[in-house]
Amino acid sequence: MVDLGRHRHLIAGERRPGGPAAGDPRQPPAAGGGRADRSPGPHPQRQPRADVRGGAAGRRRGHVGGRLGDVRSRTPAHRGAGHLRPLAARRRLTVTRCVILLRGVNVGGNNVIPMGELRALLTGAGFGGVETYLQSGNVAVSAPGAPEAVARRCEALIAAHFGLDIRSLVRTHAELEAAVRADPLPGAADDPRRYQVTFMESPPDSEIIPVLSTAATAGERFAVVGREIYAWHPEGIAGSRLATLLAGRTLKLTATTRNWTTVTTLLSMTAG
Repeated sequence: MVDLGRHRHLIAGERRPGGPAAGDPRQPPAAGGGRADRSPGPHPQRQPRADVRGGAAGRRRGHVGGRLGDVRSRTPAHRGAGHLRPLAARRRLTVTRCVILLRGVNVGGNNVIPMGELRALLTGAGFGGVETYLQSGNVAVSAPGAPEAVARRCEALIAAHFGLDIRSLVRTHAELEAAVRADPLPGAADDPRRYQVTFMESPPDSEIIPVLSTAATAGERFAVVGREIYAWHPEGIAGSRLATLLAGRTLKLTATTRNWTTVTTLLSMTAG
């Protein structure tokens, strides 16, 4: 099924009507659920607490460009020095709860980033409510600015602190919720660990669809909906050529994959 007007493609099988059945293990958990490794940070305007894990290391090496709230402006009368905008002006910046998805960290001993140290780094830089889930680079934060700006800020901090060039994607709570609601294979995928969502920086080129379709086995199904690719691997991802292509650079854009359990857990973590 192809609907270019809605940037929606359904490949390898028709969409089944209706939402997830009762008792579907892929139903998103209630707010606050999941097994998150939570270590809340302070409000973006406050100084980090001394007992935040990894805070000392974060303060030694991880500070880049000041705190998120330090928005500077210059006036004709003060061209020689930067001055903070009035507090009332800074408060107009909307703080959004979102998740930062890091690509390719802590995989096979490469791009090692300890999550505790990352939490302290982001907290010290002014991100609020910093929480991580698993070791694969899932970070829930509260931050002002557009998602793209949050992603670039996080990448700069990681580059300065860890010396790693890590690409990241950011999804707001509303965007995650929309991705879960858009689930195009509710009746096909019955194991959330084998149902994966690939998040992309933009919709993929149409030429990639036949490549993915050829890679899919008879039992695998996938669908492209906007900036997400949903893929069902009934035999698991080990040995799956489709999963390998989605995890690599075949898409020719920044992308990272999470299974359905992680997606719904992150939805709960960003709900607060």
